[in-house]
Amino acid sequence: MTKDEWWEQHNDIELCIYFNEYFDEWWDPYKLNWDECSWLLAEHCTKHFDKWWDPEKFNWKAKSRALPLFCHQHFDKWWDADKFDWENGSWALTEHCSQNFDTWWDTDKYNWRSSGYLARHCSNYFDTWWDGDKFNWKRGSKILANHYSNYFDKWWDNKKYNWENCSESLAKNCYNDFSKWWDADKFNWECSRALATYCSEYFDKWWDAEKVCWKTTSKDLLKHCILKFSYLQLKQLLLHSNKLAREFAGKALERREK
Repeated sequence: MTKDEWWEQHNDIELCIYFNEYFDEWWDPYKLNWDECSWLLAEHCTKHFDKWWDPEKFNWKAKSRALPLFCHQHFDKWWDADKFDWENGSWALTEHCSQNFDTWWDTDKYNWRSSGYLARHCSNYFDTWWDGDKFNWKRGSKILANHYSNYFDKWWDNKKYNWENCSESLAKNCYNDFSKWWDADKFNWECSRALATYCSEYFDKWWDAEKVCWKTTSKDLLKHCILKFSYLQLKQLLLHSNKLAREFAGKALERREK
C-alpha cells in the first residue's frame, strides 16, 4: 500500500497500535494527531523513536509520563525539564529513570506527593533528595522504616511519621533505634505483635497489659517474651478483665513451671 492508502484505510490510533511493524510505510508526522497519539507513539512505536520524535509536536502537557514509562532508554534525547509535566509525571520519572537522577533532579519542580517513589527507587541519592518538610510522610513513612533504617537519624521525625499505618514497620526494621522512636501514646497498639516479635529485648520499656492487643499478640508473647514476665505479673494477669490475657497467663505459668 502507498502511504495515502494506509491513512485512507486506518486512523492514526489503529496505525500506532496495530501496524507499528509497518511504521516506515505509513508514518507521516503531518497527518498524525499528536494531541491524541503522543502516548501511543511512545508505547507502541518505541523502537522507531528516532524517526518520530519531535519535541515541538509531542503533547508534553498530557503525555509526558509516557516518555519515562516507555522510552527511558532514549532519556538523553527527549529530556527537557521545562516542558516535562512534573505534576503528573514525577513518579514515572523516578521509577524508570533513576539512573539519570543527577540530570533530572530538581527539588522545586518535583511533585513531592510522589516522594515515596524517590525512597523506593533512588536510595543511592538519599542525601541529595531528602527533605523532611517536603516528603510525603503519609505514603512514604513505611518505605523509610523498611529500607532506610541505616539512615534513621537523618529522617526520623516523631511528629511527622505516620504512626497509625506504619508502627509495625518501625518495630520490625528499626528496633536498634527503639529508644529513639518509642512513644507509647503514638504507637498503634494494634501492631503490638511486632513489639513482641522484634523488640522483646526492650520489653520492660513498652509492656502495657492494658494497651497490648491480646487477640493478635498472645502467641508472640508466649514465643518471644515468656521469660520477660515476672511471676507476679503473670499472677496479676490471671485476674485481668480480658479473657485472652487470662488464658495467656495460664499458658505462660504452665510453661514456666515445667
